[in-house]
Amino acid sequence: MHHSEKHIAEREFHMRETNTFVIEPAITNKNHNNSIKYFDFGVSSRLLTERLKREIPSDDSSEIAMAKYMRYQHENQAFKIKFDKISEDGDLSALIDGITFILFNQNSSGMPLFDASDRKERAERLVFEYSVTIASIDEEGKCVILNGCPDSRSLVVMQINDILHANKEAALKATKQAMERVDSFINTEHARFAKMSEESVERFRLQRTNEEITFGYKLAGIELITVPARVTKVEDNFLICDIMGYDIPAKLFRNDWSYTAIGKLINYVQPGETIDVCIKGRSDNKTAGGKLYENKALYLVTRLPLLENPWDNLTVKKDDTIKVTCVSIKRNCWFGTVNGMEIEVYGEYAQERGITVRLGETYLCHVYKCDPEMRTIKVRPIEHLR
Repeated sequence: MHHSEKHIAEREFHMRETNTFVIEPAITNKNHNNSIKYFDFGVSSRLLTERLKREIPSDDSSEIAMAKYMRYQHENQAFKIKFDKISEDGDLSALIDGITFILFNQNSSGMPLFDASDRKERAERLVFEYSVTIASIDEEGKCVILNGCPDSRSLVVMQINDILHANKEAALKATKQAMERVDSFINTEHARFAKMSEESVERFRLQRTNEEITFGYKLAGIELITVPARVTKVEDNFLICDIMGYDIPAKLFRNDWSYTAIGKLINYVQPGETIDVCIKGRSDNKTAGGKLYENKALYLVTRLPLLENPWDNLTVKKDDTIKVTCVSIKRNCWFGTVNGMEIEVYGEYAQERGITVRLGETYLCHVYKCDPEMRTIKVRPIEHLR
């Protein structure tokens, strides 16, 4: 049989249904809102405690090693392996103890485990450690064909990727429509935006686009994966978190923290805290990875689908008197949140009243402008609430 024909035949013959495992988060948080329904990663017949931790020794002769792997095959013994090569088709291979090990990029249904045309995806596959069993052994050719039994991390990553892939077309369409709605609104209200700085217009565009994308996902029936994640790093405009405690890094930008996150993210969350996030896509290392290793992320996440949009049912109106807590100070203005709502408020200074605005303190303010469409509330402080 020709080598390529043998290769295909082996893939079709030896790929069989693999065991799945119960996926349990490696982190817990008693303060989590129990009403949030986490994504079900596929509970099945075995518990994660059954995972085997046997490592492959590298000092055996090929004869001794071959005898060992034949025993593993007979006993259906699982063991762990890391690969050092990956083909253009996504097939993983390694040379250990003079024996070639191959794990084909194919599940039990004959479908690819991942998109092998993605070079970044292929590279990431070499980082994973795989739990495997032996499908067949070619003693003469010193070749072992493997079946994958993914460990928890690999299984979670693969299932997330499967769902993102299934949602991809609908998500791209919803995103495109969301951007068109925002562009249409800005063009229609050109006179109002002409009075704003380019920076303010761009900030509005980013915030409103995120809102519209979240709304568009709901319209399209796209249910994002909700998972707990532990915050590992917080910068001014983004944070890095670890999905489910399995060393699956994700990045959350400030516009995805809330509908109106103001100032630095450190004002809202600290490293070590556990938060609920929705996985919205794979990261693009050019924008989401950055140069620093600790800033690299496998996924992009958001909190918006878990929150109510405060602008939808705004109770504040012009000439109201409201309590505002300062969260960001600038030279010509300050920003705050309305008591009870995480919503942006633009504050003017009131030196004539002898009021000094300080970060973290609360003020009684007069609303002199309120425009929900433009996502704007402007206030003047009238009293410092001590």
